[in-house]
Amino acid sequence: MFFYLILILGMFSFFRIIFGLILSNVHQIKEQGEFVFNNDSLKPKVSVVIPAYNEEKFAGRCIESVINNDYSDFEVIVVNDGSTDNTQQIIENKSNLDKRIIPVYQKNSGKATAINNGVKNYCNGSIVMVLDSDSYIERDSISKMVKYFRNRSVVAMASNVKISSYNNILEYVQYIEYLLGHKLKGSEDQLGLQYIIGGVGSCFRKDFMLKAGLYDTDTITEDIDFTLKMIDYFGNNNYKFSFASDVIAYTEPVRTLNDLIKQRYRWKFGRFKSLVKYRNLFFNVNAKYHKMLTFWKLPKVIFEEFFMLIDPIITFAVVFLSVRYLSLATISSIIILFSIYLISSVFSSDASYIKHKLLVIVTCPFAYLFLEVINIVDYISLLLCIKNFKEILFNINKQSSWNHVER
Repeated sequence: MFFYLILILGMFSFFRIIFGLILSNVHQIKEQGEFVFNNDSLKPKVSVVIPAYNEEKFAGRCIESVINNDYSDFEVIVVNDGSTDNTQQIIENKSNLDKRIIPVYQKNSGKATAINNGVKNYCNGSIVMVLDSDSYIERDSISKMVKYFRNRSVVAMASNVKISSYNNILEYVQYIEYLLGHKLKGSEDQLGLQYIIGGVGSCFRKDFMLKAGLYDTDTITEDIDFTLKMIDYFGNNNYKFSFASDVIAYTEPVRTLNDLIKQRYRWKFGRFKSLVKYRNLFFNVNAKYHKMLTFWKLPKVIFEEFFMLIDPIITFAVVFLSVRYLSLATISSIIILFSIYLISSVFSSDASYIKHKLLVIVTCPFAYLFLEVINIVDYISLLLCIKNFKEILFNINKQSSWNHVER
């Protein structure tokens, strides 16, 4: 009986990945087709808001990546949230060289407050891009992003975030994870399932941000919370919360396993708190909400977290049964599936250098093992969330502070 349960769950995962891969490719083709009919003469002003706290190592690179963009009409609002290192000096030096850079200094109040300050008091553009100060974007990222907003139903767009570089196996694991994860986001886009417009390179209509009340300051994952807040306010049936696969942004990998657990615990903890906060979206029949989101995606998120608790048992059972009956069919199928998925992901990305693509091809048989590292980290993060479930359910320790990890 247990064997058949594992078989059913395995087949479900197999077809889910295949279906996701097909929809993701459909999403890319659809994007390219829509661009043919876009009016290139429409060039709204874009305000890029960069909140920064103690980012002297990366802030200059981030600002330069925006300044070097090929888009003609943009400004850069860099909000220094009371940094104690040389971040302020770096910002001022950059602003002295380019008047499109608007330096803002505020006392340390948290990332969400810094973004709100920049948007509400300094942005002159109708489109706002939020960019983490330790990240950077491709030269054509803004111009490509603007094309999506020529569709008036588009409210928010997520960028395709990639790991900038890797110097050890843990960083390479994150590179693979981001590559596969953002491939899957394209499939969710086709079904109205997007509920996270990530902080790196996320883009919004300014007037919609203001109507929704900007970012709340009682959460440690302001991007998840704000996306759900906007969906709750506007709905996602007539308005689009989408994913721009061709808008590339880069972020730094986490160096150590302890820091990776710290980061993923914060993400999972913050997501749980946001889902509890906007629990009214679950199974909501209001016509402004896409039913695939309220009746499928959001409940499935919770189900998958609880299912993760027995994931080690299932993984062990698959390996045990394969060895016990001398059958490598299951394991071989998993390796082949993830290899195809990974190769498809890397070759659909024009931004990956040839050496990265070759390395992915060579290591693709180990993709499943790479993702098991992330699964272990997620499992530990889930246990920590369960340990602190009261803080999640009752929104204890409201905060929007910075949570830096070593990069």
